[in-house]
Amino acid sequence: MSNSFLAFGGMLLGCLPVLVVSCVAVALLQTYLTRERVKNLLGSGGARGYLVAVALGIVTPFSAASGLPLAAGLLESGVPLGLITTFLVICPFVSPVPVLTVAADLGWEGGAIYLGGVIGLGVLTGLLFDRLGLERRLPPLPEVHAEPAASGSELAMGVAQRTWRMMQRVAPYLVVGMILATLAYLFLPGEALARYVGDGSWWALPVAMLLGVPVLNLVPVLFPVSLVLVEKGVALGVVLSFSMSAASLKLPESLFLARLLGVRVLAYLLAVVVSGVLGAGALATLAG
Repeated sequence: MSNSFLAFGGMLLGCLPVLVVSCVAVALLQTYLTRERVKNLLGSGGARGYLVAVALGIVTPFSAASGLPLAAGLLESGVPLGLITTFLVICPFVSPVPVLTVAADLGWEGGAIYLGGVIGLGVLTGLLFDRLGLERRLPPLPEVHAEPAASGSELAMGVAQRTWRMMQRVAPYLVVGMILATLAYLFLPGEALARYVGDGSWWALPVAMLLGVPVLNLVPVLFPVSLVLVEKGVALGVVLSFSMSAASLKLPESLFLARLLGVRVLAYLLAVVVSGVLGAGALATLAG
């Protein structure tokens, strides 16, 4: 029991500052970023917009504490769905553990190929979503008024109110994620995972993907488990499927995105993510 409290407390201390900073950043973004400014900055979803989406995906961790507030803020500020989906595909797959897993086994050249493949998948997904007209499937978005306040005190009050509203929207999903991750931390140690997925069976990739779902995408939580799998001789593709799944296929985040994007758009997005996880794992297995 004490270990579970320590694990939960460590995750909370790691996630809470990120949540606050992310929500403040989104509040500032919504304060200043009118729809006209979005179009001027992103070029209505053209090449410049995709470059910005790729850059944001690379530098932003995917979690209920960071990536989700940013995705919600961008969508509500008028950013096209194709750019949002590019961001949502790229940001989990370029988290440190999957990239380091590939680089450690295949060298930095392999890491660069992996990163290029992720960027290509994200951009193609965004273009496909635009082509399919999925933006029409989005649920109604709340009105965002982006006129700066007349005084500094009014500006600060508006930012504080928007920060608090965003934290209220995201915090329940973050808590659920940490509870699931605590259970995974206690009951899915690396040695047990290695027994399930380390025999080279054809089903190792999908099983590793499923076992990665409840693991929280924090380096101190995810990296030790992935390291044990590598030390036990588990194939690179299986370890990569596990770490990519832990970075992307999250139940709390999916529930939030279902409310933000709608169930149909989320289903398309999850299909892309699952294909990316299994495809990268299969290619890494062949390369290894």
